Amino acid sequence: MLSAGAETLLRMVGWTFLPDLGTRILLNTYRNLQVTLPPRLGMKPSHPPPINTPAYRIQQRISFSIVILIYLVYTSAQAYLQAPPNFYQSLGVSPGVDEGTLKAAFRAFARFNHPDKVGPSGEARFIEARNAFDTLKDSTKRFAYDRFGPDVLSWASECTTMGDYIERGLMASCGFYIVTAVAMVLYAIFGQSGFGAFWRYNLFFTVAALELLLILSPEIPLLHYLFPSRVAYQHIGFLHQFFIYMSIAITRIGPAILPSFTGLGPTQGEWEQERNTLYVVVKQVTEIAAQIDREISRMIYRELKAAHGEVDDPVANGVAPEMDANVTPANTKTGAVPGSGDPSTSSLPGSSPNLRQRRVVGSNSRTTTSAPSAPIAGLGGLELNDGVMRKLSKEVEDVVIEKNLKRHPLLARIWREGVLAGRAAYERERESQFFDDQQVKKPTSRSETTAPASNPESDR
Repeated sequence: MLSAGAETLLRMVGWTFLPDLGTRILLNTYRNLQVTLPPRLGMKPSHPPPINTPAYRIQQRISFSIVILIYLVYTSAQAYLQAPPNFYQSLGVSPGVDEGTLKAAFRAFARFNHPDKVGPSGEARFIEARNAFDTLKDSTKRFAYDRFGPDVLSWASECTTMGDYIERGLMASCGFYIVTAVAMVLYAIFGQSGFGAFWRYNLFFTVAALELLLILSPEIPLLHYLFPSRVAYQHIGFLHQFFIYMSIAITRIGPAILPSFTGLGPTQGEWEQERNTLYVVVKQVTEIAAQIDREISRMIYRELKAAHGEVDDPVANGVAPEMDANVTPANTKTGAVPGSGDPSTSSLPGSSPNLRQRRVVGSNSRTTTSAPSAPIAGLGGLELNDGVMRKLSKEVEDVVIEKNLKRHPLLARIWREGVLAGRAAYERERESQFFDDQQVKKPTSRSETTAPASNPESDR
């Protein structure tokens, strides 16, 4: 069986290749499940993204992060569970035991584990138990042992008081932090990247502060509740190993979370290519939006012309419509305008007139050839004169605009919300007006009822 130091070194070596191996296994398993699992569940199989695509890189980074976190939890749990037992655990007592209970526990241990009874094989264990009893029965050594561990047995010739043990223990603890600080500085200078330096330094000072707290005040209720058989020096040893594993995890997981920061992300050429692709897509979307706008304008123009019953001559009116270069001009002999119903021109592609540019205010600036005013069946004999046509034009325009807006889901939802908000505002206005009318009527009726009756004699 390997020693504690060898197991710690083996776990640190495992950080160099196990996360990469685990990532490949996890990623391949996930990609295979994407193809094989959905058909078994009666679902359509999904195709995993090709290798070296942005979607594949995202899956790879997520898988690597999961493997790093799992290995971090595993190594931390192993460091905690494989810690050597303390003197209290060797004697089978709790850390807060008194001297009488400690003597009784040692006598019971010696009764069953003395070398005279178990033979030479139990001699090492009996010596360990006797050293534990000799250390714990002395209050000063017990104070030092709880904080600094078995190393205090070699300090007995140098230290006699609790202050001496504290000073000697702090000097011994500084060795770990000096070596760690030098390693962090060298890694910052010669390392491949500086990612995670902020978090490593914060973790460094956090561990140092926690160790100082455990040395000066080891009786922490939370730790005593979670780990009743552990003492302060064991918590400190676990903090040292956790700091090492966490620092390695931060260094390894950094490129997976922020590849662009660490220099392992897309290159400048890749960014340029993505930007050019995005520019082409945006340009295509803009052209499609402009074409849709032209088509809607042409549809609204046709609806309005049909409602007016007019044939407009844009050339004679001086408001020729804007058209594309590939659209032939209107036929001036027949008065046909593209989109006005002439089969020879209604199917021509291109942009239709813009309504805002077609609309000319004032009757003098527009000359139209209107259909003769005549009674219309179904309208009660109403004649479509100029005034009626202007009102009807506005109503038809609103109806056509509303119809085109409702064809788009997003615009339709905004339209409905606007209508509901308008109705609510109208109802509130009506209620406010009704309340104001009632307030005005009440003083008037009250003054009429309280007015004195007129005297006929005075009237005469």
